[in-house]
Amino acid sequence: MGKNFEPDFVIVYEGKAAAIELDGGNHARRVAADQSRDRLMKNAGFKVVERLAVEEVKSKDEVVVFIDDLIKRLAKS
Repeated sequence: MGKNFEPDFVIVYEGKAAAIELDGGNHARRVAADQSRDRLMKNAGFKVVERLAVEEVKSKDEVVVFIDDLIKRLAKS
């Protein structure tokens, strides 16, 4: 049987969906696997697939800016 993949978060704006994957330190060694997951999500219909490295986030404000930017990109897609 195949594996099931689920994004960590999904944002839907005006009928368009974006996936957000939260990446910890172990993802640096999993680039190929992450690229495969991203491709699967795009093929499933997600307009935008983004990754957020949790160790690089310093404040809540950074997350707000990240999500605002993602919503703007969804609006343009």
